[in-house]
Amino acid sequence: ILAEDLYTLDDQGCTMSINASRVHEFGPAVLSTGGPVSISYAFDSSAEKLITAYRPDGTMVWEYSIPFLRYFPPVAGPDDTVYVAQKVDSAYDTARVLTAVDKTGQLRYSTTMPGSIVTVVTPGPSGEVYYGYRITDTDTQVRYYSLSRMGSTGNVEWDALLLSNPTVTGCTQPAVSPDGVVLMLVSNQLFAVSPARRISGRASEW
Repeated sequence: ILAEDLYTLDDQGCTMSINASRVHEFGPAVLSTGGPVSISYAFDSSAEKLITAYRPDGTMVWEYSIPFLRYFPPVAGPDDTVYVAQKVDSAYDTARVLTAVDKTGQLRYSTTMPGSIVTVVTPGPSGEVYYGYRITDTDTQVRYYSLSRMGSTGNVEWDALLLSNPTVTGCTQPAVSPDGVVLMLVSNQLFAVSPARRISGRASEW
């Protein structure tokens, strides 16, 4: 979504404008309170970008300034922590920083990685997040695609290699089943990673 005004609906179906002085991009994510989250920048072309959380009535709860170019939209976890995967330069497909901001607007962590996050992140029930990850061998130029889990403090807990040099590079956002199995579609193949990191895969029927 790219809009000069961000709108929400109250229980009577009435719209209200939120912070019309800024352009809102990607989103918004929705907190457990029903309030939206957006990333925005000012009309004056300021380099500053803000992650902003709102109440359902459109009043601001908190905002957090991010110094990097935004790449993926904000995602809210069960505890209302907001996660944003960010670029560190203007190159395409280089989301290398994962930032987590807690429900009070305080930074939980900001982790820089050697490779690229290539999907929207999926929050888990205990503060962990899952995401598709790509790293390229600088000597061989082989591209490796993985499913990764980052813990609640910003540490990578595991990284499950799925494919190398796939002919189709599309990846879907990971999905977490009730029993903890994580599913992700990569290059027309559906992979399932168990909590013990046993990997199974099959050709997709979709």
